[in-house]
Parts: sequence; C-alpha cells; structure tokens
Amino acid sequence: MLKKIKCLSAKITAGFGLLIISLIVVSIVAWNGFNRLGAGLSGYQNLVRDTDISGQLQINYLTLRSNLRNFLIRGD
Repeated sequence: MLKKIKCLSAKITAGFGLLIISLIVVSIVAWNGFNRLGAGLSGYQNLVRDTDISGQLQINYLTLRSNLRNFLIRGD
C-alpha cells in the first residue's frame, strides 16, 4: 500500500495513521479484556467469601462438639 504513494510526507502520514488505528484497536481489545477480568474477579471474590464463611461454620461446629464432649466427660 505504501509503495504506491510517491510523496515521502504522504507515506509518513499514512504510516502514522496506520499506527494510530492499530493503537486504537489494541486499546479497545485491552479495555474489553479488563472488563471481563473485573467481572471474573468479582465472581471469584464471592466464591472466596462463601468458602470462608463455610470454613468458619465448620470450625465453630467442631469447637462446639469438642466443648460438648468435654462437658459430658468432665462436667465442667
């Protein structure tokens, strides 16, 4: 494409235009990727929070069982 253009300034302008267009395309693709990443991280954050709550419930249940067993054995 640039070989058909005779004038040097026109070649430079066309090259710069192609560079700007490619920069815009890359920016749009990156923006979409970051938006999808944000949505994915939000879902992961909810999963981690639910897992943490589940772990805390399990710890509390096991502590309760241990305390109840100690109470029934020792009576204290």
